[in-house]
Amino acid sequence: MTRPALVALAAAVLALALSACASQSPSAAAVGATKTWRKITQVENRFAVFINEPGAARVGDLVTFRLVYIYAPGEVRFNDQVVGWQEYSAMTINCATQEMKAGPRVRYAPDGKVMLSDDAQDFGPINADTAAADAARVRCTTGAATASAPDLVRIPNGGRWMDVARERLAAAPASSPAH
Repeated sequence: MTRPALVALAAAVLALALSACASQSPSAAAVGATKTWRKITQVENRFAVFINEPGAARVGDLVTFRLVYIYAPGEVRFNDQVVGWQEYSAMTINCATQEMKAGPRVRYAPDGKVMLSDDAQDFGPINADTAAADAARVRCTTGAATASAPDLVRIPNGGRWMDVARERLAAAPASSPAH
């Protein structure tokens, strides 16, 4: 096998390994177990945002979880390339100060190739009308109101959960409210 062929093969193996890890957190203990994915917001038929449940228990004022944007096919682009999904594998919210730390973020192409990877470890304010604000409302609030909302969407965790999320996204009314 030629050197360029070996390099191409190694790159393909690495891309496959990264895509297999796309739904795995860097620290399962930090973000807790994932039995289901809870939709916390949706913007038309363009994208929906999910957090893992039950997730990690709150530690003092801090709660850490996985947050995943699922994009409709062809709907979102980065550097003129279509984006499949984006994951924050250990987002942390300070419920007392309403600040957040994004943590590791990876943006993926539809085929699972990594398009962007960064890690924001500084706490900063949570901007209103963002997925982080929706996540803070869900994770920092206790009680039945957030646990049993009538429009609550949960998808069981598993190999096809993102496909199911995209199917539901395509079938949702164009003016879906945040939930």
